[in-house]
Amino acid sequence: MRLAAHTLSLILYVFLINIPEAWANQLRFVSNFIDNSTPGAEANHTIRFTTVSPIPVSGKITIFFEGGAFSIPAGLDHTDVDLAVNGFNRSLAASPGNGNNSPIGVSIVNTSTDSRIVFTLNNANSISEGSQMTITIGTKAGFNAIGDKRLISPARIGTYRIYLKTTESDDALLDLAETMVAIVGPVSVTAEKISFASSTLSFSPSAATTTIFKSSDNSQLNIFYPAGFVDFSDNVSLRVDAYKKEDYPLTQHAAPATFSAVGKIYDIKLIREADQSQITTFNKSVTFDFFYLDFDIYNLDENTLKVYTLASSGWSEVSGSTVHPAENRISISVTHLSVFSIFGQPTTTPTPTQPTPTSIFSSGGGGGAPTPPKIDIGLPESILVSPLTGQTIKQKNIDGSSMTLTLQPNFLKSTVTFNITTILRRTATSITPPPPSLDIVGDRIYSILVKDLDNRDVKQFDNSAFLSLHYTDAQAADFDEQAFKLYSINPTLNKWEPIFGSAVDTEQNIVSGSITHLTLFTIIGKVGRPITKRIADFSGDGRVDLVDFSILLYNWGIPKRKEADINGDLRIDLIDFSIMLYWWTG
Repeated sequence: MRLAAHTLSLILYVFLINIPEAWANQLRFVSNFIDNSTPGAEANHTIRFTTVSPIPVSGKITIFFEGGAFSIPAGLDHTDVDLAVNGFNRSLAASPGNGNNSPIGVSIVNTSTDSRIVFTLNNANSISEGSQMTITIGTKAGFNAIGDKRLISPARIGTYRIYLKTTESDDALLDLAETMVAIVGPVSVTAEKISFASSTLSFSPSAATTTIFKSSDNSQLNIFYPAGFVDFSDNVSLRVDAYKKEDYPLTQHAAPATFSAVGKIYDIKLIREADQSQITTFNKSVTFDFFYLDFDIYNLDENTLKVYTLASSGWSEVSGSTVHPAENRISISVTHLSVFSIFGQPTTTPTPTQPTPTSIFSSGGGGGAPTPPKIDIGLPESILVSPLTGQTIKQKNIDGSSMTLTLQPNFLKSTVTFNITTILRRTATSITPPPPSLDIVGDRIYSILVKDLDNRDVKQFDNSAFLSLHYTDAQAADFDEQAFKLYSINPTLNKWEPIFGSAVDTEQNIVSGSITHLTLFTIIGKVGRPITKRIADFSGDGRVDLVDFSILLYNWGIPKRKEADINGDLRIDLIDFSIMLYWWTG
């Protein structure tokens, strides 16, 4: 039996006007970064996603924490949260405001089984589709106020879900998503605060005092306080937090024109211990000595360095900055405390160019392949990395796949330049193909080339690095996903070899392993994954698609084939159609 076109249109219309949550649009590019993965620890969260549907005025964004696994501490409120839309922070308050640019409301639900944070838009401003959203929760929030509360992670090691949804003002669902958080114990992560040997000191202001802070990357901050710099004599506590320049909460403020940030950002607070009041001004000038690394000023003119302070309106220069190039030091004298950073102007030295990896592509005495096309986004042609603190380098491809390379501290003995290129497999014509029945997943090969500052090739790390390659569902479609492994090219034998101990995480679509050498890397898998028959997969090809839809329509009403009656009520109708859409793979 064939249905008329208007009948099919009616079916689609009736179904779409009442979409269950399981079939809502999925928010895109969802991620959650935490700065402490230790079980039971307090942690800052940075959640990012891209909207699919527009969020109307008075609409809502809700973050759910699985089964109350993450605890929201008493007192956490809108001052501990930032919400940025396309890089611009929005004003937040306990309840939504009235009128244009008024605050977005933030409410907290916290029980033993339900932990959630709800953002309610004001009655004048919406959020458009395709908006890039960033939600910061914890002490890294700093736009509306400096946050002082962080979420508490689950007490047990494991992987936990965090759900997000956007709704209209009446709670009608728009978009959904979920992201995973691993609680695994103390590890080094990106976007973390740089650690000091001691970040808080207590001293008396009645005597002249010099405080010295050394960070984990060997940079240093000295502060000299003259006797009587405040008008009381009881003890004060000084706290210095240093952040990587790209990770400070207020980095929506652009650097001064023609200047670039140097090293890190210092957030400095002085507290009177007697009443816990914050001191922001002094009776006498206090001297700051910022020590920087050679790596910090790479490609910057050292003589142009200046100290800037951050206010709500942006960065402003502190008058009287004095540079001491022989000591890698810059000094200022101020009568106030704030957030400080060093900025400098670029030199005229050209940026290192991307080398052509012909030595890797060559086989014996033959010529190399043509320069591989670059398809990466978000990564410059070269990146300078200091071995002192390690580094996490990420590269995203336009198809949604990506690479993450995590370098341990002291992975080498000197600063080096990384050049990472994503290569289309079909352009690497001189590389031997994978063994029979195996193939490269997603047609992506990653070339990692490293040179020291004398432009000499580096072939091996002193300490192992951790390589993770992320693939998409579409790239895995024709493979046995469970058999994915990391492979590297042996440049001597010109053949692919598996990396010992690599493992696949099919939930996260990641294959990872430890490496010590530098060459070409990729994911290789077994072609032809086992077909698993799905609900509503009438054709038995492992997919629910238009073939199965046509079979359903052919059986509409009284079924001609028993298996087409998905819910077993002896009729093929909208219920069966709804179930099919739930299992739809396309």
